[in-house]
Amino acid sequence: SISGDPPSAGAAGVVRGGGGEEVDQSEGSMGDDGRSKAEECVRMSDRLEQLVDEWSGLVRLGGFERQPDQLQLIRSHIGPIPPADEGARRAAWVGALINPTPALGVAYEIRPALLMARDTHGMLRVATDGITMSIERLRKGRSF
Repeated sequence: SISGDPPSAGAAGVVRGGGGEEVDQSEGSMGDDGRSKAEECVRMSDRLEQLVDEWSGLVRLGGFERQPDQLQLIRSHIGPIPPADEGARRAAWVGALINPTPALGVAYEIRPALLMARDTHGMLRVATDGITMSIERLRKGRSF
């Protein structure tokens, strides 16, 4: 049994993270620490690259690839990670990496939630929650 819910997009400007928390996506709103949504998007987008590196290492070292060099093949299909200043593209790229077809079976399916997110901040939240939950499971040596 898997604890927690997969990241999912909510309605009317709200995204629900994996822990069920609601994230307001209203234009011009401020984050909990007083940062603007734009500043928060840049920070989240920057952080995704570090999370991707950690996730990739855990998948390889944990033996979760279903065929030899599967991550290398996936990356050859999706190309390099988009620049940090293109948060929506970067979030979609993370979705393609952690939820490829055929599936690796190491992450919740986040692509529908990415498509339902109302803005870049929401997409980045879904991608961050999805890869973070996968990393937590991979650290324990478990797939989904």
